[in-house]
Amino acid sequence: MSRLVFACAPRVVALAIVATVGVSVRAAQKAGDKPMNNMRVVIRGELVDEACYSSDRSSVGTKNRDCAMARAENGDSFAILGSNGKLYTITGTLTKNHNAQLLQHAGHNVEVVGFLTDKMGKMSIAAETMKMTGR
Repeated sequence: MSRLVFACAPRVVALAIVATVGVSVRAAQKAGDKPMNNMRVVIRGELVDEACYSSDRSSVGTKNRDCAMARAENGDSFAILGSNGKLYTITGTLTKNHNAQLLQHAGHNVEVVGFLTDKMGKMSIAAETMKMTGR
């Protein structure tokens, strides 16, 4: 009888480990800690020129807008600086014509709807729509 219990014990332990890991992954996804690729989301935050913000973290608001205007012809990437402090690079149709639609809203608070992608920790959103939520 003890031999049977010993033979089953590793299976029970393995099942317990698998069950615990599965629950942790689901909980992290629900909490938004580890977003799934191509998940449709709404992100609110400040629209920033990514190069301006990356070189100077204080480059927000008017300061970022001025920098974005100066670099407009470079076709820099734009991003949303979320309220969580993360940068979400904007891709998709809103970036056409060297970010013409985005440039006019640099430094403003916006809401973007699109599909989220996480590539090695770098977040991007393939934006479908954007609207201003404030200045």
